Amino acid sequence: MKKNYLFMITFLLFSTVVISQPVITYSGNCPQVGDRYDLALFSGNINPGSAGGNQTWDFSDVTSDGTSILYAISPAQTPYGDYYPDANIAFNYNNEEAYSFALTSPSEFLNLGTASIQNSMEVIIYYSDPAKLMEFPFAFNDTYDDSFYGSFSSGTLEVHQSGTITSVADGWGNITTPFGNYNSVLRVKTQRTQIDSAWMGGNFVYSSTTNYIDFEWYDPDIAMPVFSIAITESAGVTDTSGTYLTTPQSITELNNRSNNIMAFPNPATDFVTVVFNADNTNPLTITITDVSGRTIWHMEKEISLTGRQSIIVPLNNIRTGLYFVNINDGKTVKSQKLIIR
Repeated sequence: MKKNYLFMITFLLFSTVVISQPVITYSGNCPQVGDRYDLALFSGNINPGSAGGNQTWDFSDVTSDGTSILYAISPAQTPYGDYYPDANIAFNYNNEEAYSFALTSPSEFLNLGTASIQNSMEVIIYYSDPAKLMEFPFAFNDTYDDSFYGSFSSGTLEVHQSGTITSVADGWGNITTPFGNYNSVLRVKTQRTQIDSAWMGGNFVYSSTTNYIDFEWYDPDIAMPVFSIAITESAGVTDTSGTYLTTPQSITELNNRSNNIMAFPNPATDFVTVVFNADNTNPLTITITDVSGRTIWHMEKEISLTGRQSIIVPLNNIRTGLYFVNINDGKTVKSQKLIIR
């Protein structure tokens, strides 16, 4: 997943909702310094579904096989900011020694390159011809084409990286991820061909071509895609992986979710994280009940502050099936479906 860097970068609904067409904008979808995005990772053969308008994409059954945190930071906070003087934002996964650098503006989002430690060697790729990651605004059926070029050297080894990008907003509708439901999203399909060629002492060494097809679903009010699928093909070998957001990015987003309560992952196996908005400081009773209303698990929780709260619930002793997570503050009861596998 780390090789993709910026390129990587709810519950069940039982009816189709007619919605308006969303638009990706700079104010709503461009990351800002200080942002943090909690992601679940997955792999396997995932069908991205159909293109077109008013679609319903259901990925609620996708199983996560890892997690990652993406931090948006100032380039000056990195060891490599001087290599990217035009960058106004940088990205880092999990506080590891790997960074991406970008230039954002109200009209576009450009990738300027990456810097990382690989096999104890610094690899600093600067794109003299940046790669366009997004145009603003971007709506259904909009498209753009771009090319990019960068290079890095180490001793007598010089590597050139070039390629082409074609992006199209090929669908809109609602999407269900293992984390939640988003009722107005725009899907962007990006096809990217990347050619890496190596030279040593002025002599050609090798060349490799990698083809990428990325599908990304954008909520108009969230900077990161809420769900993404990356299909990679190189030398006849194809690999599929992806990510989805696992935390609300703001209290506003949380307030827009069903009943102000979410649980992830969903379906869950060993544990579930329950995220909710506390409206008051009353003591809470948190329960998991089965479909007959019988309480399977419960706890009492004191609340000292209102606002966003989260708890982790162990599921080791609960059988597989359909349940409900309930939060009672003495005035209201909030519930959400939970599938345990």
